Amino acid sequence: MSPFQVRHRELIAFAVLLVAPGFMSSAMAVARVAAEHQLPPIAVSFGRWFVMGAVLLPFTGLNAWGHRAVIRANWLRPS
Repeated sequence: MSPFQVRHRELIAFAVLLVAPGFMSSAMAVARVAAEHQLPPIAVSFGRWFVMGAVLLPFTGLNAWGHRAVIRANWLRPS
């Protein structure tokens, strides 16, 4: 493994470590904006889930598409 590959992996790991606190701290800003504009909590919740899905889709979409038969078979089956 070349030094560039190691450095690249370290930068990705560092970026991922910064993303989680960034999203958590943004929750306070979103709550303030929602309170100022009197947004219903369900709208704020939908927005958070939508953004989370949009962020995760590039990382999980191909794998989920490959396992779509298993997902479809177990979609609403109780655990």
